[in-house]
Parts: sequence; C-alpha cells; structure tokens
Amino acid sequence: MIITTCSPNDAIPLLEKLLQQRLVACGNIFSHVQSMYWWEGKIQREEEAFLFMETSDDVIEEAFDNLSQLHPYEVPKILVVEPSQVHEAYNRWLTTETKT
Repeated sequence: MIITTCSPNDAIPLLEKLLQQRLVACGNIFSHVQSMYWWEGKIQREEEAFLFMETSDDVIEEAFDNLSQLHPYEVPKILVVEPSQVHEAYNRWLTTETKT
C-alpha cells in the first residue's frame, strides 16, 4: 500500500496516471483533509487529499519512483506500508492488475 497527500486538485490526476501505468490496481481518495505541519520554520495549515493506493510487490519500487517524479510537492509524503496479511484472492487480483 502506498500512502501520499497532495492538493485535492492533484489527487485524481496522480491516481489516474499510476492506474494507466498499471503501477497501482486501485486507490482511494479522501478529499478535504486538514493537515498541519512544520514548513520553513512555521506551522502550516493546509487542505489536502489523502490517497491510499494498492499495488503488488512486483511493481512497488517503480510505483514509488514514478509517484515521486509525478508528485507536485517539493517534499512529498510518500509512504509504503506492507500489510501483515492480505486475502489470497485479493492479492492475486492485485498482482494480475499491476503486471506490465
């Protein structure tokens, strides 16, 4: 699973690009999330979108690299979270849908 945040306007184009490249099989966008963080010595408050994207082990590195290049932020939050368990049929589907 890849997690990132971005502006709400960038969420759909980012997810669509990774889907078209077959680097993720699906994704969820949670729009209008309030984020607060330190940036340039001050606490910032921003409305963002939160993206959860699911991929397979076969393409995780390429998905991470492409998202890093596509992401509009100077310092994007991009996290990879490995689940401890995945339903076998779902894992087969992920692997099938992310084959290049």
